[in-house]
Amino acid sequence: MKATPTTPADLRMMGIVHDALRRDLSRATAALSAAPYPEGDRRAALGSHVVWLMGFLEAHHHGEDAGLWPLVREREPAAAALLDDMEADHEHIAPLVAACADAARAYGNTDSSGARAALLSALENLTDALLPHLDREEAEVLPIVSVSISDAEWKAIDEEYYVAPKSMAELGFEGHWLLDGLDPGRYQVVVHQVPAIPRFVLVHGFARRYRRYATRCWGPADPQATPRPYGSAARGPRKVGLSGHVEVVVPAPVESVWAVIADVTRTGEWSRECRVVEWVDGAGRAIPGARFRGANKAGAWSWSRYNEFVEVDEPRTLMWRTVPERLFPDSTEWRFSFEDVEGGTRITQEFHAVRAPAVLIRLYAMFVPSHVDRASELHGDLVRIGAVAARDARRQAQASRP
Repeated sequence: MKATPTTPADLRMMGIVHDALRRDLSRATAALSAAPYPEGDRRAALGSHVVWLMGFLEAHHHGEDAGLWPLVREREPAAAALLDDMEADHEHIAPLVAACADAARAYGNTDSSGARAALLSALENLTDALLPHLDREEAEVLPIVSVSISDAEWKAIDEEYYVAPKSMAELGFEGHWLLDGLDPGRYQVVVHQVPAIPRFVLVHGFARRYRRYATRCWGPADPQATPRPYGSAARGPRKVGLSGHVEVVVPAPVESVWAVIADVTRTGEWSRECRVVEWVDGAGRAIPGARFRGANKAGAWSWSRYNEFVEVDEPRTLMWRTVPERLFPDSTEWRFSFEDVEGGTRITQEFHAVRAPAVLIRLYAMFVPSHVDRASELHGDLVRIGAVAARDARRQAQASRP
């Protein structure tokens, strides 16, 4: 097969970080809003945690401003206005972050009701500004980022700004802070950011310490809760999903979306797992019976599969199946549906295993854990399809201008 194309940046960790920020801002606001209010050690722990949270948020925004946005500006000049808005938001949010940190220090060092009210007000002001910013970044900016830079470039930025400056102890705490309450699919995203040996140390060596820390901040939790309170997310069943359904509305016309997916040789532009695709057996376009071969990579594992189009109804439906082989006797049908809606196109992706030997399913779960719960990864693929299609439509419109 031809050389592997640039893999799109996997920015799912950004969404996980954003959700952790949302979660703890909500927890802190709730703790300060209703009696019995935190006292003594818990009050001090809560104040200290908010100070830490503000430092984390400040560093998170610095990494975007200094490392991420400049590279995206270079690769995608049409995104300049959006990035200007992101930077303006950061400038507006910065003094609110500082105010929260100052109020949290005062709150942790005194038992006055005025200090509690001041911290609560500062957190509410920050929340009102930060949450719309995070929502817009996820909806409008991150899809552009993901198809503008490579995964290797994103990992280099992540290493420089978010990993290298921190000790193993800091990263261990941060990892469990991110895992707190995560679903099984995103649990896998977090823990597989690091190789197997340090992963074992981070996952198992810091879990109890984080639970003690969180209990001091938020109080005892229900020990029967699922996932385990303040701990790593439930891992879920150790077998791959045999069916699934994901849908996303993307800001691109249906014809452009169809064109991106129907040309299977472009799959590497948007898929996290399928890196290279080529037509086989003389095929060259999406028609029933046309076959293509995809080369895939997930973690340390690489493999390739032959696929065959089953249904093609331009520009509404595409469906193909993986072809059973001697080494891979399973077969799965993949169906994409497209619908014109306000704001663009609704893409619906469904998959269903029509042949799934039990032994092979267990092996897939063991060696490709991302297949246990594919919702997060497939959702990201659809978002990237929309970003690529929107970029295509924008460039076509620019090319047609006199």
